[in-house]
Amino acid sequence: ADDLHLAREAPRRANFDGMRVFVVEDRTELRETYVMMLEALGCIVYAASDGQSALELARGLDYIDLVLCDVILPGGMDGKEVVRQLVQTFPATSVIFMSGFTENSIIHSGRLDEGVTLLQKPFTVNDLVVAILSIDE
Repeated sequence: ADDLHLAREAPRRANFDGMRVFVVEDRTELRETYVMMLEALGCIVYAASDGQSALELARGLDYIDLVLCDVILPGGMDGKEVVRQLVQTFPATSVIFMSGFTENSIIHSGRLDEGVTLLQKPFTVNDLVVAILSIDE
């Protein structure tokens, strides 16, 4: 019974110490919230508001462990395109898309593209932790 109780606690947070996370989110208040969530988990966070600034910021980085990217972005580059270019630069990076919409370019007939993790907005820090942990399984 103790095991069941432990499973409901937030998953092993210490794993994220030093994890480099790149957040691409156009809404300032959301972007700041995600950065705070991730920093509270021990992550090193880089953040950009659109594709163009994301790619410029990425040029100065050695590596990224995880990209957390909104599907719908302003400025002519959607989340899929931004991620495609970031993954070319950082082939080892993991990707989590965020979306407030269920019908979008990632979901086809109710399922995600192969290997794509999607977080429905709004999400809690626990949802975020579970999503990050699910990538490595």
